[in-house]
Order: sequence, then structure tokens, then C-alpha cells
Amino acid sequence: MSSVDGLARYAAGLACAARGAWREAEAHHAGALAVWGRDAPRGGRAAAVDRGLVERARDEADACATAAEVAVELHRLVPAVHRRGAALLAASGVRSPHVRVLADLASLLAGGPAPLGVVRALHRRTPGLVAALTDREWLVVGEDVRATPRCAEFLRAVNAAHAEVVEGLWPDPPVVELVVEHPMAAARTGPSPQARLFDLLRALRWQRADAHHAAVRQAAVRQAAAHRTAVHPAAGRRSASEDERVTDLAASTPYRRLDRARRAALVTDLRGLAD
Repeated sequence: MSSVDGLARYAAGLACAARGAWREAEAHHAGALAVWGRDAPRGGRAAAVDRGLVERARDEADACATAAEVAVELHRLVPAVHRRGAALLAASGVRSPHVRVLADLASLLAGGPAPLGVVRALHRRTPGLVAALTDREWLVVGEDVRATPRCAEFLRAVNAAHAEVVEGLWPDPPVVELVVEHPMAAARTGPSPQARLFDLLRALRWQRADAHHAAVRQAAVRQAAAHRTAVHPAAGRRSASEDERVTDLAASTPYRRLDRARRAALVTDLRGLAD
């Protein structure tokens, strides 16, 4: 195969990445690198493409694919633990009128107050947030949100239930070393390896949720601007697939710190966890 074939594979990879087909993009970039061999392409049109550029494009595609694949497992595992934990709480007779809000806040507020903006962002779509924030029997709200003694007791019960669930589901949890830059990274459900893994999975899930929220807002702004200036009615139309592509790009940040082998191992490990 010629260096021009390598350029064609690279271009195909860019086209796939532009529509969020990350694994296809990765395969095309890998094919381009294989065509060119270990040395950078020399001569002709291929000389205009830096090998490092293609390697970075391949790595980005793999990181974004990992973000999308991990998201499937996060959406499977985290809600399942919440459901099982809620069943344990119900069986024990522990109650709160604000359980939908406090279930996620339990591990965050267990370590102390949380900024009000963080709490609002975590529950931007949760019914009952206003009611919870204005119920002084449960939460004290200023610039920070603090648990009342009554609430703190309930939060301890929530964390204990979640810890019990994951310790039963995941007797031999994988060791996952990831840095997640999100407020939920400070959450602490419990000291066990299973509880710490659960905290990490929730932080990753919330980090992706924030990335998706930002992607949708940006798309809405672009769409509104396009409608104001365009003649054609379809101009500026956004798609769910484009939102997901932009989400994957932002949500891939934690995985970019891993090499491809560790990303693949992470996906395999999460797929092996019971729900």
C-alpha cells in the first residue's frame, strides 16, 4: 500500500470521528499508521501529515470510545445499586420525604457541607429539589448545604445501605485508578474497596452528565443563532448523535490519562460487575 493509502485511511478516520463513530475512527487511524510503518511518511502529499498528529487522533478516538462504553456500564451499575439500597432502607423502616435528593447527597454531605451550586447542579433534573432545600428539618441552606442531625442520621443509613449492596454484589472488585475532576469525587460512601469503587463510578457518571448538559446547552445556543440568520428552515438543526459526540469528547478527559490497554481493561472489568 502507498503513502496515499495512508492518507485516505487518516481522512476516513477524521470523517468517522466527526460523526462520533469512535471505534471506526480508531481503526482507520491505526490503519494509516500501519501503512506508513514505524517511520514518518516522506515525500509527496503524505509528508504534510505528521505521524504524531495521527497517533493523537487515534488516541483521542480510543479515549472517546472508552467514555461511551464506560457510560453504558455506569448507567447499568449505579441506578441498580440505588434501587437495591432503597429496598434495604424501606425494609429497615428508615424514611425521608426527600430520598430522591438525599440518596446521592448522602456520600457527599457525609464529609461536611457542600456548595449550594454543586447541589443544584447535581439535581438539576430531580423532582423535589426545592422542597428539600427549603425543609429546615433536613437541610440547612446558605452558601453551603448542611445536613441537620436528623438528616445526618438518614444519610448514614443511606451510605450503609449502599455499602452493603456493593459489598454483596462485588466480592472481588477491580482496582480502578482514575482522577475525576468533579465535586462528586469527594464523596465517601464507606471505607471498603467496593464502596470506594461505587463512589468513583458515581463521580464518572455525574461528570458525563455535566458534559452532556453542557453539550446540549451549546447546541441550543448554536441552533438559535443559526435560525436567526438562516433562510433554510433546516439550518442549525441539531441531532442527538451530535450531542453524544460532543459529550464523549468532554467525558473522555479521565480516560485520556490511561493508555489503551488500561482503558480496555477498565471496560472489561466494569462489564464483569454484577448489578
